[in-house]
Amino acid sequence: MMLHGPEMFDNVVFKRWVDKKDPCFQYVFDNVNVSEFQNFLEKNFLENELDSNYVTEFNKLLKKSSKKPYLTKSIIDFFCLDPLNPDNFELTEKTKERLSDVYKYLENDIGKFIERLKLHGFTDELINKVESKTNFLTVINKYKNFAQLLFANSDSFLTQNYLFCVANNLFEFCFYPTTAPKFEQLLKDPENYPIVRMIYSIMWNYLAGHGWKDWSKSTLSVLKDLTKNGGAVVYIAGGTDIYQLLKYGIYNITVIDPVLPSQPNYYSDIWDWLVVSKTENNGIGDVVNYNFGDRKIVMKRTSFNKTGSFQAELSFGKIIDIIQSRTQWTVYDDLGNELGNVIFERRFCRQDDFVKKDNSHLLISFNELYYIASNNLNDSWGIDISKIGDNFKMFVKQLQSPIDKNVLCNMQKADNSDFSFIKLGSNTN
Repeated sequence: MMLHGPEMFDNVVFKRWVDKKDPCFQYVFDNVNVSEFQNFLEKNFLENELDSNYVTEFNKLLKKSSKKPYLTKSIIDFFCLDPLNPDNFELTEKTKERLSDVYKYLENDIGKFIERLKLHGFTDELINKVESKTNFLTVINKYKNFAQLLFANSDSFLTQNYLFCVANNLFEFCFYPTTAPKFEQLLKDPENYPIVRMIYSIMWNYLAGHGWKDWSKSTLSVLKDLTKNGGAVVYIAGGTDIYQLLKYGIYNITVIDPVLPSQPNYYSDIWDWLVVSKTENNGIGDVVNYNFGDRKIVMKRTSFNKTGSFQAELSFGKIIDIIQSRTQWTVYDDLGNELGNVIFERRFCRQDDFVKKDNSHLLISFNELYYIASNNLNDSWGIDISKIGDNFKMFVKQLQSPIDKNVLCNMQKADNSDFSFIKLGSNTN
């Protein structure tokens, strides 16, 4: 293939996504059955394998913090810890049975998990008053530590994978039509707010706060199948987050994003070069080489058009003018056969972007999903979800199952309730 511009490599353009030493490394998590974690308990209980022992890792987590503000009376009771010596956890038959039930509930019946929390005193009026006056990050860390204790393991990736799936299950409990009414009942009574804070803390941490970069493998696999015969992915507010899509064999991608210069932490390396080149001829002919091990592809810039301009307010309050543009990269295999096109439309999303189109599949990240659902003046992106069609379906980068209009409406209801805590679309990193 003739190259007419600068030749880059994927491990340079997307270094932060693919370098395991980088805190922005993108994990792709399997859809695991949470109840299967009880198998680790059984193995530890019967064989006492210290190299991967739940008890060993549990006690390491307990000893991490000298103050241990998260070791509340309810958590001590939940894990059957000795109140006089809570640093020494032992996996008794009673505790093993209790935890096995909890893993089953977290997979199949969140309502029963909540009842178990109430039984052990996780929520009451006093706890709510204390938490409402406590810094929200302290509250989040309290419940993040509790969740990590549940899935203590020497394999940190495995722990994260389980908690990623727990966060998915909690999201479905809160906002999917069959169980959303149960969640709405929790939102009506302030005495239940500590449990709601726990749910939000786990969802936020593993899907937004730290999970903003990560992917659900099931979503990538389904999108690959849907785009085999010419289908396309339309990635709303996707920035330059195309690496995993290409790796999974998804070659027709349109990204709609204003690509604000004040948000480089959420974009790949040399993100501005991908979207708009300041070189001669607008960068036509620029090339990115991808090496996925079993497969190599080439992405070549084939067109760039200015389509107007728009104003955007940056995170520090300054309003700037940005050139609205459309950049097209054509994707080829290593033999030069065309596979598809990656298009960056630099603009804000619009209402008509959410109209279902044949053979086109909407995708969004969990953080941005909140701004679509919200009608709060300070947060909303101005999308009227009441005008979205009843056949609407959207894939979410971190969620194992697509969402529909009902999910958006239930998210909006929760956002408009009296409960106030971390916004699911916020990121404090």
